[in-house]
Amino acid sequence: MATNITLLNTIWENASTDYQTRIPAATVSNITAVGNAILNYDSAKNEFLDALVNRISLVMISSKMATNKLSMFKMGMLEYGADIEEIFTAMATAKPFNVDTAEAEVFKRVDPTVTAMFHRVNREDFYKVTIEEAQIKRAFTSSDGLGKLVASIINSLYSADAHDEYVLMKELIKIYFTDVTTAKYIETPKVTDQATAQKFMRAIKQTSTDFTFMDVNYNPRGVLTKSEQSEQVLLIHKNVDTLIGTDLLAWAFNANNFDVNVQKVVVDDFGGLANTQAILVDRKFFMVFDKLIKTTNQYNAQGMYWNYWLHHHQLLSTSQFQNAVQFKIV
Repeated sequence: MATNITLLNTIWENASTDYQTRIPAATVSNITAVGNAILNYDSAKNEFLDALVNRISLVMISSKMATNKLSMFKMGMLEYGADIEEIFTAMATAKPFNVDTAEAEVFKRVDPTVTAMFHRVNREDFYKVTIEEAQIKRAFTSSDGLGKLVASIINSLYSADAHDEYVLMKELIKIYFTDVTTAKYIETPKVTDQATAQKFMRAIKQTSTDFTFMDVNYNPRGVLTKSEQSEQVLLIHKNVDTLIGTDLLAWAFNANNFDVNVQKVVVDDFGGLANTQAILVDRKFFMVFDKLIKTTNQYNAQGMYWNYWLHHHQLLSTSQFQNAVQFKIV
């Protein structure tokens, strides 16, 4: 965590001319005077706190957003509009060569077989927190008080958002395998010992291999597609992962016994989806786009405090064109 002096001087170096004229650069000997100058001049006070919060917010966004274990599936920003049209175009069909019909058919149309799904922005949340002027004054009394104060408050916004995003993405799994009647599943025994672990892991290995071949059996829309192992992710329940990781069952993820090059992500549940030990999905299974991530603030002069808001709008959905299989307990 940066010291008060480092933060104050970084803000001073990037501040307006008016701020730099009224507020001196910070040193060990004048830190109290700098704090009083900032807090006693409203224009400087607002500019200072905005810069302080924004600077630390950038650091918090890059570090705390990663607490969503499923953030790797996110697809970036949705720059325009509120909808996404997901299109799948089927492969062309081969026809036998016939020179006798070439002249008659040369200008005939053969339209591609196209299937489409629409996804819409469906999350518009905000989080709010208050910073009081008295808290800022107290923060000047320790060498790193400013950074700790703002980081703890901003952390409450971004951590809450990241956790909620994680919960919402897990709920997408439940919705998919509950509401999509053609969603695919494979029955496996509950992992309790070496024998059941072997059956479970063999089912995953077989399915992972099957994913790499063009097939219609592993996506709800029945389109002909495949997922290379580098494009596959295994979401596995933490209890199953722990059991497999014990000495008794450690062979299961041994390279000689489970030679599958898929990424593994351990989750604590599947959004309420019962009797599920793991899910194997294509990386494009989740359709999650950020539409808006924005912080705003407002100073209440009567109450002498600042309210800060974090707004997060998203499109949260799943693709029915991508391979996805639930490993359900028999």
